Amino acid sequence: MASRGGISSEPTDDDVKTFHKVCAAASWEGLVENVKASANAGELTSGVLGAGYLVFSESKKRGESEETLAVMQSIIQVMTQALLTVGASPAQRAMDDMMGFDVREERKLVDRLEEAYNDGITSYDMAECLKSFIENLQVQEMSFELELARAREAKWDDQVAKLEKLAEERVEAQKRAMNMLKLMNIAPPDPPAPAQGVAGTSAADVSEDPSPFEDQD
Repeated sequence: MASRGGISSEPTDDDVKTFHKVCAAASWEGLVENVKASANAGELTSGVLGAGYLVFSESKKRGESEETLAVMQSIIQVMTQALLTVGASPAQRAMDDMMGFDVREERKLVDRLEEAYNDGITSYDMAECLKSFIENLQVQEMSFELELARAREAKWDDQVAKLEKLAEERVEAQKRAMNMLKLMNIAPPDPPAPAQGVAGTSAADVSEDPSPFEDQD
């Protein structure tokens, strides 16, 4: 079987076991922590993500509820983001580290920026990472809002709660990135131009890659 987007469609038994171990959490917050811990330990690989796709595809064939499938999609998204972070540049890693700081803790941000500069990361590279991060959040906003509206209409209460939590985190992340640019005396990127009507706009229009959540036969 061919791979899809660099992700193996034939995960090993160990990949499947790791996927289930990461998902063994009592809460969404616990699952996110499991994903981070697995990524930091080097256990989270493209094979583990491939196991996620396989589980999703089999669940879809079994006729699992739309709410269950939506939750699995969210899990795969979190794992994908964690894998991207693992393969990030030094500037991206430093930025991701600073995303965990409170926006009011300017002293910590300044100290972390100085540490990044001492490690050889240039202010230009850091600024470009921050601008790209903010722009991506802005571009993805419409797709995110459509997903949230769909979950609310379908009354998927658990999924709505997760998406609303993610919405709060996106706002806080953008605040942190904006504050970091301000500390560097660099102007933030211009907001994207308003869409010319909702018609004709879809998630595919604002996503870098086609949706991975399809049957992979």
